[in-house]
Amino acid sequence: MMQKFLYLEVGAADIAPVLINIDNIAAVEKLSDTEIQLLYNLATSSDNILITMDTADSGHTNLNWIVDQIRNILSMGYTKAAPILTPPYSIASVVVTT
Repeated sequence: MMQKFLYLEVGAADIAPVLINIDNIAAVEKLSDTEIQLLYNLATSSDNILITMDTADSGHTNLNWIVDQIRNILSMGYTKAAPILTPPYSIASVVVTT
């Protein structure tokens, strides 16, 4: 089965870009002005992704950007399954939550 990914640059120069599988994402939630969570369509609520931004976003710029990128990548052919992306605000961390 072919899969597609978000390939995100992280703010710190010494941290490599992060590859996030976007297959089976059930929802994208804004938890706070700096945190966005990707929820996967799994039987349990484990193994979700938490993206923390360096800059607070009181609107929905970060959330809308991530949703737009997921939509764009899912609509592309598999020759561009993981284009490298630079978000509007720098990413501080990407972690798997349980």
